[in-house]
Order: sequence, then structure tokens, then C-alpha cells
Amino acid sequence: MSLELIARINELGHSPNCVLKVLDNILPHCNAPEDVAERTWLGVQLSICEFDAAGISYPKSCRQFSSLMECTGLLESKSTWWTTFSGNYRYISTICSEYRSEYELENIVKLYQNVSSAMYDHHEGHDKTLREFKSRFEEAIETSNVWKAKLDSLAGELEALRCGLTNTTNLANAMPQYLVHFSNELDLLHKKSAVIHSSLYNVETVTDDLTRVLSIFYSQLSENRLALASYDSELTNIEAMMLALEDLFASLEVRNTMLVFKLDSMAHRLDIYDSRQNESISTLESVVNSSTSRLELATTHLETSFSNHFQRSCSLLFMG
Repeated sequence: MSLELIARINELGHSPNCVLKVLDNILPHCNAPEDVAERTWLGVQLSICEFDAAGISYPKSCRQFSSLMECTGLLESKSTWWTTFSGNYRYISTICSEYRSEYELENIVKLYQNVSSAMYDHHEGHDKTLREFKSRFEEAIETSNVWKAKLDSLAGELEALRCGLTNTTNLANAMPQYLVHFSNELDLLHKKSAVIHSSLYNVETVTDDLTRVLSIFYSQLSENRLALASYDSELTNIEAMMLALEDLFASLEVRNTMLVFKLDSMAHRLDIYDSRQNESISTLESVVNSSTSRLELATTHLETSFSNHFQRSCSLLFMG
């Protein structure tokens, strides 16, 4: 393989070992009738070398010749895949046209080297090796003749390409009208871009305002969190006080119940005391009434005795 071809492969960014393996399958068949499937498969293999070197994923079906139709269909679905494959597909013809003679010459040199080695190691096979070398050299000459015919064919294709370039020139003459239309489209796009830029500036202004509002909101939120923490502390203290009050109320309720019980007991005792006092008053009233009656009787008796005594004294006085 020539140094020029290897340098060309390195410039394309392919993995050299991978591409060289594919080239070993391409160059020996350059003079054979073109097999579209085989050429497509070789183009796929070159593309796989490029994909692997660039770290690009590709369809798994492209690894098997039996899935070639499915592979090309999937490659066509993605522009990156299809561009790489189509370029490599066309490059196979370039490889055959540019490097076939070098490949054949290299094979001849290798053959000569092999012959020389065989002559050195096996003197008795000298004549046979020379005949084989002559036969292969004649085949190389025939291959060169075929190559010349293909070059003639390529010249015809170049003439057709020249005609195509003439048509391209005509298309280029009509290009100014397209350029004017394209310029108008660019002006319209520039105006739309200015509108978009203005809208983006307004969005940035609103974003800045929103950022300030959010900053204030976050600041107030932090203050509210501190206040809530203080409120939580106060609520904790209030809850502790409420629990203490509940305990106090429970204690007071117990004491109140005991006090009510004592008051009921005292009321019962007062009722008994009132009953007994009423009985005592009734007894005292009876005693007083009885004493009053006796006193009245004693007073009446005393008055009667005093009146009798007074009368006696007066009688005695008058009589004396």
C-alpha cells in the first residue's frame, strides 16, 4: 500500500487499520464486473471505519451483509449517515482509478520479492517461479490494457461532465434573480431579528424586575421564617402554660369538689343545728311562758298579800 494512499486515509480521519482491511477487498476486484451489492457493502464498511473513528453510533444491521438493504434504508434516514456513506460509495471508484496501478505494481513487487526469496531458499523451483512471474507480469500488462480502456471511458464521462458544467453555467446566469430574492429574504429576516431582539430585551427587563421581586420575596420569607420561629417558641411557652393551667384547673376542680362536699356537710349540720335550736327555742318559750304564768300568779299572790298586809297595818294604825 503506497504512502500517499495511507496519508490520504489519515487526512480523511479514518482508522487506518480498519480502512486497509476494506481496501484489501476493494483493489483486487477493480477490474471485475461491477457488483452493486458488493460495492454498497464496501461503502458501508468504509463508513463504519469512519463512524468508529469519530465515535458516531450507527445501525447494528450494517455489520452483516445479509442485512444490507435494511442497513442502507436506515442510513438514508439520517443525513450524517447518508452523507458519509454516499461519499465513501463514490470514493470506491476513485480508489480504483487512482491506486489500482500502484496496487498492481505493489503486488508485482511483492511477487518479485517472493520469487527472490523462493529462489534463495529453493533453487530447484527456479524455472517454475520465473514462469509464474512471467505469467503474472503478462496478467499485469493485460490489466493495464483494461485500465487504459477504463481511462478512455472516464474521458467520455469527463466530456459528459463538461456538458453538465455548461448547463450549470446557464443556471449561474440566472443566479442574480435568486440572489435578489435571497437578499430580500435576508432583509425581512433582519427585521424579524430586530423585533426578536427587542422582545428579548423586554424579556430581560421583566426578568430583572422579577429577580428583584423574588429577592425581596426571599428576604421577606426569611424574616417571616424568623418570626415564625419566634412564634413557635412563644407557642411552645403558651402550650406549657396551658398545660400548667389545665393542671391548676384540675386541682381547683378537685378542691372545689371537696369544698362543695364540705359545704354540703356543713349545710346538713346547720340544718340539724337549726332544728335543734328551734326545739330549744320552743322549749325555752314553754319555760318562759310557764315562768311568766308562775310569776303572774306570784305577783297576784304578792299583791294580794301586800294588800292584806297593808289593810291590816292601816287597821292597826287607826285602831291604835
